[in-house]
Amino acid sequence: MVHLKQGRLLPSLLCLLLSVEAVLAVPSLYPRDSTTTTPSTHASDGDEYVVILSKNPDTPRDLHTEAVLAKLDLSPSHPDVRLVYNNSAFHGFAASMKSHCLGLLNDMTDVSHVEKTTSIKSHLYLPPSEAFSSAPPPANKARAAAANVRHPTTWGLQRLSSAQPVIGPAKDVTYTYTTAGDTTPDAAGAGVDVYVVDTGIYTEHAIFNGRARMGFSFEQDASDRDGHGTHVSGTIAGAIFGVSSSANLIGVKVLGDDGTGNTADSIYAMQYVVNEHDRRKSEANFVGSVMSMSWGLSVNSAAINTAVNAAAAAGVHVSIASGNSADDACKHSPASAGGAASSSVVTVGSINIGNEVSGFSNTGSCVDIYAPGEDVLSSWIQTPFTVNYLSGTSMACPHVSGVMAYLIAENPILGQDPAGLKQKLLSIALRGAISNDPNALLLSNGITASGPTNKRAIVNKAVETEKRQSDNEDHLAELMGFSVVASSADARY
Repeated sequence: MVHLKQGRLLPSLLCLLLSVEAVLAVPSLYPRDSTTTTPSTHASDGDEYVVILSKNPDTPRDLHTEAVLAKLDLSPSHPDVRLVYNNSAFHGFAASMKSHCLGLLNDMTDVSHVEKTTSIKSHLYLPPSEAFSSAPPPANKARAAAANVRHPTTWGLQRLSSAQPVIGPAKDVTYTYTTAGDTTPDAAGAGVDVYVVDTGIYTEHAIFNGRARMGFSFEQDASDRDGHGTHVSGTIAGAIFGVSSSANLIGVKVLGDDGTGNTADSIYAMQYVVNEHDRRKSEANFVGSVMSMSWGLSVNSAAINTAVNAAAAAGVHVSIASGNSADDACKHSPASAGGAASSSVVTVGSINIGNEVSGFSNTGSCVDIYAPGEDVLSSWIQTPFTVNYLSGTSMACPHVSGVMAYLIAENPILGQDPAGLKQKLLSIALRGAISNDPNALLLSNGITASGPTNKRAIVNKAVETEKRQSDNEDHLAELMGFSVVASSADARY
Protein backbone atom coordinates (compact mmCIF):
# COMPACT_ATOMS: atom_id res chain seq x y z
CA MET A 1 0.00 0.00 0.00
CA VAL A 2 1.33 3.44 -0.93
CA HIS A 3 1.10 6.02 1.83
CA LEU A 4 -0.06 9.33 0.37
CA LYS A 5 0.84 12.65 1.86
CA GLN A 6 -2.80 13.71 1.82
CA GLY A 7 -3.44 11.21 4.62
CA ARG A 8 -1.10 13.28 6.71
CA LEU A 9 -2.09 12.30 10.24
CA LEU A 10 -0.78 9.06 11.58
CA PRO A 11 -3.25 6.38 12.63
CA SER A 12 -2.09 6.72 16.20
CA LEU A 13 -3.32 10.31 16.16
CA LEU A 14 -6.80 9.67 14.85
CA CYS A 15 -8.35 8.95 18.20
CA LEU A 16 -6.75 12.09 19.57
CA LEU A 17 -8.14 14.17 16.76
CA LEU A 18 -11.62 13.06 17.71
CA SER A 19 -11.15 14.58 21.12
CA VAL A 20 -8.72 17.46 20.73
CA GLU A 21 -10.55 19.62 23.26
CA ALA A 22 -10.41 16.88 25.86
CA VAL A 23 -6.67 16.38 25.31
CA LEU A 24 -5.89 20.06 25.57
CA ALA A 25 -7.99 20.33 28.70
CA VAL A 26 -5.43 18.40 30.71
CA PRO A 27 -3.40 21.27 32.22
CA SER A 28 -0.94 19.04 34.02
CA LEU A 29 0.44 17.77 30.73
CA TYR A 30 1.11 20.99 28.88
CA PRO A 31 -0.73 24.11 30.15
CA ARG A 32 -1.67 26.79 27.64
CA ASP A 33 -0.33 30.24 28.41
CA SER A 34 -2.27 33.50 28.25
CA THR A 35 -1.44 34.10 24.58
CA THR A 36 -3.76 31.28 23.55
CA THR A 37 -6.84 32.60 25.31
CA THR A 38 -7.44 35.40 22.83
CA PRO A 39 -9.67 34.04 20.05
CA SER A 40 -8.55 34.03 16.39
CA THR A 41 -4.95 35.10 16.97
CA HIS A 42 -3.97 32.95 13.99
CA ALA A 43 -4.30 34.63 10.58
CA SER A 44 -4.68 32.55 7.43
CA ASP A 45 -3.02 33.02 4.02
CA GLY A 46 0.52 33.14 5.39
CA ASP A 47 3.58 31.40 3.99
CA GLU A 48 4.23 27.81 4.97
CA TYR A 49 6.84 27.13 7.67
CA VAL A 50 8.35 23.90 8.98
CA VAL A 51 8.49 23.68 12.76
CA ILE A 52 10.66 21.06 14.48
CA LEU A 53 10.11 20.75 18.23
CA SER A 54 12.65 19.85 20.88
CA LYS A 55 12.19 16.49 22.53
CA ASN A 56 10.23 16.72 25.78
CA PRO A 57 10.64 13.57 27.89
CA ASP A 58 7.76 14.60 30.16
CA THR A 59 5.17 14.93 27.40
CA PRO A 60 4.14 12.45 24.65
CA ARG A 61 5.14 13.67 21.20
CA ASP A 62 1.60 13.99 19.87
CA LEU A 63 0.37 15.92 22.92
CA HIS A 64 3.42 18.17 22.72
CA THR A 65 2.71 19.04 19.08
CA GLU A 66 -0.96 19.66 19.77
CA ALA A 67 -0.12 21.89 22.72
CA VAL A 68 2.24 24.04 20.67
CA LEU A 69 -0.35 24.29 17.90
CA ALA A 70 -2.94 25.29 20.49
CA LYS A 71 -0.76 28.22 21.54
CA LEU A 72 -1.09 29.41 17.94
CA ASP A 73 -4.88 28.88 17.93
CA LEU A 74 -4.31 25.91 15.61
CA SER A 75 -4.90 22.18 15.78
CA PRO A 76 -3.75 19.21 13.69
CA SER A 77 -7.06 19.29 11.80
CA HIS A 78 -6.90 23.02 11.00
CA PRO A 79 -6.77 23.64 7.23
CA ASP A 80 -3.61 25.74 7.61
CA VAL A 81 -1.78 22.79 9.20
CA ARG A 82 -0.73 20.74 6.19
CA LEU A 83 1.56 18.18 7.80
CA VAL A 84 2.11 16.79 11.29
CA TYR A 85 5.41 15.06 12.11
CA ASN A 86 5.14 12.42 14.81
CA ASN A 87 7.66 9.58 14.91
CA SER A 88 10.32 8.15 17.18
CA ALA A 89 13.05 10.38 15.71
CA PHE A 90 11.52 13.88 15.53
CA HIS A 91 8.19 15.71 15.77
CA GLY A 92 6.63 19.00 14.72
CA PHE A 93 4.44 20.29 11.90
CA ALA A 94 4.25 22.34 8.69
CA ALA A 95 1.68 25.13 8.66
CA SER A 96 0.83 28.38 6.90
CA MET A 97 1.53 31.20 9.36
CA LYS A 98 2.03 34.95 9.56
CA SER A 99 4.20 37.10 11.80
CA HIS A 100 2.04 36.75 14.94
CA CYS A 101 2.47 32.96 15.05
CA LEU A 102 6.14 33.23 14.14
CA GLY A 103 6.67 35.62 17.02
CA LEU A 104 5.00 33.25 19.44
CA LEU A 105 7.10 30.34 18.20
CA ASN A 106 10.25 32.40 18.57
CA ASP A 107 9.47 32.86 22.28
CA MET A 108 8.92 29.14 22.94
CA THR A 109 11.91 27.37 24.44
CA ASP A 110 10.70 23.96 23.25
CA VAL A 111 10.83 24.92 19.56
CA SER A 112 14.04 23.74 17.91
CA HIS A 113 13.71 25.08 14.35
CA VAL A 114 11.30 27.31 12.40
CA GLU A 115 12.04 27.55 8.69
CA LYS A 116 10.12 28.68 5.66
CA THR A 117 9.34 25.73 3.38
CA THR A 118 12.04 25.71 0.71
CA SER A 119 12.38 24.14 -2.72
CA ILE A 120 14.50 21.02 -3.20
CA LYS A 121 15.58 19.44 -6.49
CA SER A 122 17.53 16.67 -8.07
CA HIS A 123 20.74 18.01 -9.56
CA LEU A 124 19.60 18.32 -13.19
CA TYR A 125 22.27 19.82 -15.46
CA LEU A 126 21.34 19.00 -19.06
CA PRO A 127 18.64 16.95 -20.88
CA PRO A 128 18.89 13.12 -20.69
CA SER A 129 21.31 11.42 -23.04
CA GLU A 130 21.17 8.01 -24.65
CA ALA A 131 18.39 5.52 -23.95
CA PHE A 132 18.31 1.85 -24.85
CA SER A 133 15.45 -0.58 -25.24
CA SER A 134 14.82 -4.20 -26.08
CA ALA A 135 12.30 -6.96 -25.62
CA PRO A 136 14.28 -9.67 -23.76
CA PRO A 137 14.59 -9.13 -20.00
CA PRO A 138 18.15 -7.92 -19.40
CA ALA A 139 18.47 -10.00 -16.23
CA ASN A 140 18.76 -13.12 -18.41
CA LYS A 141 21.66 -11.72 -20.43
CA ALA A 142 24.40 -11.35 -17.82
CA ARG A 143 26.97 -14.14 -17.81
CA ALA A 144 28.96 -14.80 -14.64
CA ALA A 145 32.62 -15.74 -15.16
CA ALA A 146 32.68 -17.21 -11.65
CA ALA A 147 30.25 -17.60 -8.78
CA ASN A 148 31.22 -14.26 -7.23
CA VAL A 149 31.87 -12.35 -10.47
CA ARG A 150 29.31 -10.63 -12.67
CA HIS A 151 30.13 -10.10 -16.32
CA PRO A 152 29.18 -8.00 -18.19
CA THR A 153 28.36 -4.90 -16.18
CA THR A 154 29.19 -1.20 -15.86
CA TRP A 155 32.48 0.53 -15.11
CA GLY A 156 31.12 1.79 -11.79
CA LEU A 157 30.66 -1.71 -10.38
CA GLN A 158 34.14 -2.75 -11.48
CA ARG A 159 35.59 0.40 -9.93
CA LEU A 160 34.09 -0.27 -6.49
CA SER A 161 35.16 -3.92 -6.47
CA SER A 162 38.77 -3.57 -7.59
CA ALA A 163 41.92 -1.84 -6.36
CA GLN A 164 43.03 -1.29 -9.94
CA PRO A 165 41.98 1.56 -12.27
CA VAL A 166 39.23 0.84 -14.78
CA ILE A 167 40.65 0.91 -18.28
CA GLY A 168 38.32 1.58 -21.19
CA PRO A 169 35.41 3.79 -22.27
CA ALA A 170 32.85 4.69 -19.61
CA LYS A 171 29.98 3.65 -21.86
CA ASP A 172 31.33 0.19 -22.53
CA VAL A 173 29.47 -2.65 -20.83
CA THR A 174 32.10 -5.39 -20.69
CA TYR A 175 33.33 -4.79 -17.15
CA THR A 176 33.17 -7.15 -14.16
CA TYR A 177 31.77 -6.87 -10.64
CA THR A 178 33.26 -8.97 -7.84
CA THR A 179 31.75 -9.82 -4.45
CA ALA A 180 33.19 -11.49 -1.37
CA GLY A 181 33.28 -15.14 -0.32
CA ASP A 182 30.04 -17.03 -0.83
CA THR A 183 28.06 -13.91 -1.72
CA THR A 184 27.24 -13.77 -5.42
CA PRO A 185 26.48 -10.43 -7.08
CA ASP A 186 22.89 -11.53 -7.58
CA ALA A 187 22.54 -12.29 -3.84
CA ALA A 188 24.21 -9.13 -2.57
CA GLY A 189 22.21 -7.03 -0.10
CA ALA A 190 19.65 -9.78 0.51
CA GLY A 191 16.83 -8.66 2.81
CA VAL A 192 18.02 -5.08 3.33
CA ASP A 193 15.34 -2.40 2.85
CA VAL A 194 16.52 0.57 0.77
CA TYR A 195 14.23 3.62 0.80
CA VAL A 196 14.82 5.69 -2.33
CA VAL A 197 13.68 9.22 -1.46
CA ASP A 198 13.33 10.62 -4.96
CA THR A 199 10.90 10.88 -7.92
CA GLY A 200 9.44 7.41 -7.41
CA ILE A 201 10.32 4.08 -9.01
CA TYR A 202 9.10 2.51 -12.25
CA THR A 203 8.55 -0.77 -10.41
CA GLU A 204 7.67 -2.71 -13.57
CA HIS A 205 11.21 -2.45 -14.91
CA ALA A 206 12.65 -5.88 -15.67
CA ILE A 207 15.86 -5.41 -13.69
CA PHE A 208 13.98 -5.13 -10.40
CA ASN A 209 12.61 -8.68 -10.61
CA GLY A 210 9.63 -7.81 -8.43
CA ARG A 211 11.73 -6.41 -5.55
CA ALA A 212 10.67 -2.78 -6.01
CA ARG A 213 7.49 -1.20 -4.69
CA MET A 214 6.19 2.27 -3.96
CA GLY A 215 5.74 3.08 -0.27
CA PHE A 216 5.00 6.80 -0.06
CA SER A 217 4.09 9.67 -2.36
CA PHE A 218 3.70 13.37 -1.67
CA GLU A 219 1.00 13.47 -4.36
CA GLN A 220 -1.80 11.18 -5.55
CA ASP A 221 0.19 9.94 -8.57
CA ALA A 222 2.93 7.73 -7.13
CA SER A 223 4.47 6.85 -10.51
CA ASP A 224 7.90 8.01 -11.64
CA ARG A 225 7.32 10.35 -14.55
CA ASP A 226 10.80 11.91 -14.36
CA GLY A 227 13.04 8.80 -14.42
CA HIS A 228 15.58 10.01 -11.86
CA GLY A 229 14.37 7.75 -9.04
CA THR A 230 14.19 4.73 -11.33
CA HIS A 231 17.77 5.30 -12.49
CA VAL A 232 19.03 5.67 -8.92
CA SER A 233 17.19 2.51 -7.87
CA GLY A 234 18.75 0.46 -10.66
CA THR A 235 22.25 1.36 -9.46
CA ILE A 236 21.38 0.42 -5.89
CA ALA A 237 19.71 -2.91 -6.47
CA GLY A 238 18.96 -3.68 -10.09
CA ALA A 239 20.08 -6.81 -11.91
CA ILE A 240 23.24 -6.29 -14.03
CA PHE A 241 23.66 -2.62 -13.04
CA GLY A 242 23.00 -2.86 -9.30
CA VAL A 243 25.43 -3.12 -6.38
CA SER A 244 23.04 -5.12 -4.17
CA SER A 245 20.80 -7.04 -6.53
CA SER A 246 18.81 -8.79 -3.80
CA ALA A 247 17.97 -5.75 -1.68
CA ASN A 248 14.37 -4.56 -1.33
CA LEU A 249 13.60 -1.21 -2.99
CA ILE A 250 10.91 1.06 -1.53
CA GLY A 251 10.06 4.19 -3.47
CA VAL A 252 9.50 7.34 -1.39
CA LYS A 253 8.32 10.03 -3.79
CA VAL A 254 9.12 13.63 -2.81
CA LEU A 255 10.04 15.05 -6.24
CA GLY A 256 7.60 15.70 -9.09
CA ASP A 257 7.77 15.51 -12.88
CA ASP A 258 10.36 18.29 -13.03
CA GLY A 259 12.57 16.82 -10.31
CA THR A 260 11.62 19.41 -7.70
CA GLY A 261 9.87 19.30 -4.33
CA ASN A 262 10.03 21.05 -0.98
CA THR A 263 11.48 20.66 2.49
CA ALA A 264 8.16 20.15 4.30
CA ASP A 265 7.24 17.13 2.16
CA SER A 266 10.76 15.69 2.30
CA ILE A 267 10.73 15.78 6.11
CA TYR A 268 7.33 14.09 6.07
CA ALA A 269 8.82 11.44 3.77
CA MET A 270 11.67 10.88 6.22
CA GLN A 271 9.02 10.36 8.88
CA TYR A 272 7.57 7.57 6.73
CA VAL A 273 11.01 5.94 6.52
CA VAL A 274 11.54 6.14 10.29
CA ASN A 275 8.07 4.70 10.98
CA GLU A 276 8.63 1.85 8.51
CA HIS A 277 12.02 1.17 10.01
CA ASP A 278 10.51 1.00 13.50
CA ARG A 279 7.74 -1.31 12.26
CA ARG A 280 10.12 -3.62 10.41
CA LYS A 281 12.49 -4.01 13.36
CA SER A 282 10.00 -6.29 15.05
CA GLU A 283 9.72 -8.61 12.04
CA ALA A 284 11.77 -11.77 11.79
CA ASN A 285 13.09 -11.04 8.28
CA PHE A 286 14.33 -7.54 9.09
CA VAL A 287 18.00 -6.94 8.22
CA GLY A 288 18.48 -3.18 8.06
CA SER A 289 17.24 0.11 6.56
CA VAL A 290 19.08 2.42 4.16
CA MET A 291 17.75 5.84 3.10
CA SER A 292 19.19 7.07 -0.22
CA MET A 293 18.75 10.76 -1.09
CA SER A 294 20.05 12.12 -4.41
CA TRP A 295 18.69 15.65 -4.09
CA GLY A 296 19.48 18.86 -2.27
CA LEU A 297 18.96 22.53 -1.58
CA SER A 298 20.88 25.58 -2.74
CA VAL A 299 21.27 26.55 0.94
CA ASN A 300 21.48 24.93 4.36
CA SER A 301 18.36 23.90 6.24
CA ALA A 302 18.61 23.15 9.96
CA ALA A 303 15.20 21.45 9.82
CA ILE A 304 16.28 19.06 7.04
CA ASN A 305 19.58 18.25 8.73
CA THR A 306 17.82 17.71 12.06
CA ALA A 307 15.46 15.19 10.45
CA VAL A 308 18.36 13.43 8.71
CA ASN A 309 20.39 13.16 11.89
CA ALA A 310 17.34 12.02 13.85
CA ALA A 311 16.66 9.27 11.31
CA ALA A 312 20.27 8.09 11.63
CA ALA A 313 19.98 8.17 15.42
CA ALA A 314 16.89 5.96 15.08
CA GLY A 315 18.99 3.34 13.25
CA VAL A 316 18.44 4.29 9.58
CA HIS A 317 21.59 4.33 7.45
CA VAL A 318 21.67 7.53 5.35
CA SER A 319 23.47 8.14 2.04
CA ILE A 320 23.31 11.64 0.50
CA ALA A 321 24.51 13.16 -2.79
CA SER A 322 26.93 16.05 -2.23
CA GLY A 323 25.50 18.20 -5.05
CA ASN A 324 26.59 19.43 -8.47
CA SER A 325 27.52 23.07 -7.84
CA ALA A 326 31.31 22.56 -7.78
CA ASP A 327 31.00 24.14 -4.35
CA ASP A 328 31.62 23.38 -0.71
CA ALA A 329 29.10 20.69 0.24
CA CYS A 330 28.92 22.19 3.73
CA LYS A 331 26.89 25.05 2.22
CA HIS A 332 24.06 22.77 1.06
CA SER A 333 21.55 20.55 2.86
CA PRO A 334 21.23 17.68 3.31
CA ALA A 335 24.84 17.13 2.15
CA SER A 336 26.09 19.27 5.05
CA ALA A 337 24.69 16.69 7.50
CA GLY A 338 27.46 14.25 6.55
CA GLY A 339 31.24 14.26 6.51
CA ALA A 340 32.97 15.63 9.56
CA ALA A 341 29.61 16.88 10.85
CA SER A 342 28.32 13.37 11.60
CA SER A 343 29.59 10.02 12.81
CA SER A 344 26.78 8.18 11.01
CA VAL A 345 25.48 10.12 7.95
CA VAL A 346 27.43 9.61 4.69
CA THR A 347 27.75 12.30 1.99
CA VAL A 348 28.94 11.21 -1.46
CA GLY A 349 30.88 13.06 -4.17
CA SER A 350 31.41 11.97 -7.78
CA ILE A 351 34.39 10.68 -9.76
CA ASN A 352 34.81 9.81 -13.43
CA ILE A 353 36.31 6.69 -14.97
CA GLY A 354 39.74 8.37 -14.90
CA ASN A 355 39.67 8.42 -11.08
CA GLU A 356 39.27 12.20 -10.95
CA VAL A 357 36.78 14.12 -8.83
CA SER A 358 34.10 15.25 -11.30
CA GLY A 359 34.29 18.92 -12.21
CA PHE A 360 30.68 19.44 -11.13
CA SER A 361 30.92 17.61 -7.79
CA ASN A 362 30.62 19.44 -4.50
CA THR A 363 33.60 18.74 -2.26
CA GLY A 364 34.96 19.71 1.15
CA SER A 365 34.92 18.42 4.71
CA CYS A 366 31.24 17.45 4.53
CA VAL A 367 32.00 14.85 1.83
CA ASP A 368 32.92 11.44 3.23
CA ILE A 369 33.62 9.41 0.13
CA TYR A 370 33.59 9.52 -3.68
CA ALA A 371 31.94 7.05 -6.05
CA PRO A 372 31.34 6.62 -9.80
CA GLY A 373 29.05 9.41 -11.00
CA GLU A 374 29.72 9.98 -14.71
CA ASP A 375 28.22 8.04 -17.63
CA VAL A 376 26.38 5.69 -15.28
CA LEU A 377 24.14 3.18 -17.05
CA SER A 378 20.96 2.18 -15.24
CA SER A 379 17.23 1.60 -15.52
CA TRP A 380 14.86 4.17 -17.01
CA ILE A 381 11.18 4.78 -17.48
CA GLN A 382 9.15 4.28 -20.73
CA THR A 383 9.35 0.47 -20.99
CA PRO A 384 10.48 -2.41 -18.73
CA PHE A 385 13.61 -2.75 -20.89
CA THR A 386 14.73 0.87 -21.24
CA VAL A 387 18.01 2.07 -19.74
CA ASN A 388 19.87 5.38 -19.77
CA TYR A 389 23.27 6.96 -19.17
CA LEU A 390 23.26 9.81 -16.64
CA SER A 391 25.90 11.77 -14.74
CA GLY A 392 25.93 13.59 -11.41
CA THR A 393 26.40 13.11 -7.70
CA SER A 394 22.87 11.70 -7.87
CA MET A 395 24.44 8.73 -9.65
CA ALA A 396 27.37 8.46 -7.21
CA CYS A 397 25.16 8.35 -4.12
CA PRO A 398 23.30 5.10 -5.03
CA HIS A 399 26.61 3.29 -5.49
CA VAL A 400 27.27 4.00 -1.81
CA SER A 401 23.68 3.12 -0.83
CA GLY A 402 24.18 -0.22 -2.58
CA VAL A 403 27.47 -0.90 -0.82
CA MET A 404 25.78 -0.05 2.49
CA ALA A 405 23.16 -2.72 1.80
CA TYR A 406 25.89 -5.15 0.72
CA LEU A 407 27.88 -4.63 3.95
CA ILE A 408 24.79 -4.91 6.16
CA ALA A 409 23.80 -8.21 4.58
CA GLU A 410 27.38 -9.45 5.04
CA ASN A 411 27.39 -8.44 8.71
CA PRO A 412 23.87 -8.04 10.15
CA ILE A 413 25.32 -6.63 13.38
CA LEU A 414 25.80 -3.41 11.41
CA GLY A 415 22.09 -3.33 10.55
CA GLN A 416 21.22 -1.23 13.62
CA ASP A 417 24.52 0.65 13.82
CA PRO A 418 24.81 3.56 11.34
CA ALA A 419 27.99 4.83 13.01
CA GLY A 420 29.55 1.37 12.85
CA LEU A 421 28.63 1.00 9.18
CA LYS A 422 30.06 4.42 8.31
CA GLN A 423 33.27 3.50 10.08
CA LYS A 424 33.41 0.23 8.14
CA LEU A 425 32.66 1.98 4.84
CA LEU A 426 35.47 4.49 5.35
CA SER A 427 37.92 1.89 6.65
CA ILE A 428 37.72 -0.23 3.48
CA ALA A 429 37.71 2.75 1.10
CA LEU A 430 40.71 3.16 -1.21
CA ARG A 431 43.19 5.85 -0.25
CA GLY A 432 45.39 7.67 -2.75
CA ALA A 433 43.36 6.37 -5.70
CA ILE A 434 41.81 9.71 -6.76
CA SER A 435 44.34 11.54 -8.90
CA ASN A 436 43.24 15.14 -8.35
CA ASP A 437 42.58 14.71 -4.62
CA PRO A 438 44.94 12.12 -3.13
CA ASN A 439 43.48 12.58 0.36
CA ALA A 440 39.93 11.73 -0.77
CA LEU A 441 38.45 8.28 -0.16
CA LEU A 442 37.21 6.15 -3.07
CA LEU A 443 34.29 3.77 -2.53
CA SER A 444 35.09 0.07 -2.24
CA ASN A 445 33.07 -2.98 -1.24
CA GLY A 446 36.19 -4.40 0.40
CA ILE A 447 37.23 -6.49 -2.60
CA THR A 448 40.66 -5.71 -4.01
CA ALA A 449 40.52 -7.94 -7.07
CA SER A 450 43.70 -7.83 -9.12
CA GLY A 451 43.66 -6.16 -12.48
CA PRO A 452 46.23 -5.81 -15.28
CA THR A 453 49.46 -4.48 -13.81
CA ASN A 454 51.68 -4.85 -16.88
CA LYS A 455 51.88 -1.51 -18.70
CA ARG A 456 51.71 -3.17 -22.12
CA ALA A 457 48.58 -5.05 -21.06
CA ILE A 458 47.01 -1.79 -19.89
CA VAL A 459 47.82 -0.08 -23.21
CA ASN A 460 46.48 -3.02 -25.21
CA LYS A 461 43.28 -3.04 -23.13
CA ALA A 462 42.81 0.69 -23.74
CA VAL A 463 43.28 0.34 -27.51
CA GLU A 464 40.91 -2.62 -27.61
CA THR A 465 38.14 -0.88 -25.68
CA GLU A 466 38.51 2.37 -27.62
CA LYS A 467 37.96 0.38 -30.80
CA ARG A 468 34.83 -1.17 -29.26
CA GLN A 469 33.47 2.22 -28.30
CA SER A 470 32.36 2.93 -31.86
CA ASP A 471 30.49 -0.37 -31.83
CA ASN A 472 28.76 0.16 -28.49
CA GLU A 473 25.31 -0.51 -29.91
CA ASP A 474 26.45 -3.91 -31.14
CA HIS A 475 27.92 -4.73 -27.75
CA LEU A 476 24.73 -3.81 -25.95
CA ALA A 477 22.71 -5.97 -28.33
CA GLU A 478 25.12 -8.87 -28.03
CA LEU A 479 25.74 -8.80 -24.30
CA MET A 480 22.48 -7.54 -22.84
CA GLY A 481 19.89 -7.41 -25.58
CA PHE A 482 19.69 -3.59 -25.71
CA SER A 483 19.55 -1.41 -28.80
CA VAL A 484 20.02 2.34 -29.07
CA VAL A 485 16.73 4.15 -29.62
CA ALA A 486 17.61 7.81 -28.94
CA SER A 487 20.56 10.09 -28.37
CA SER A 488 20.96 13.65 -27.10
CA ALA A 489 23.20 15.72 -24.85
CA ASP A 490 24.70 14.37 -21.64
CA ALA A 491 22.77 14.73 -18.40
CA ARG A 492 23.90 15.53 -14.87
CA TYR A 493 21.68 15.10 -11.85
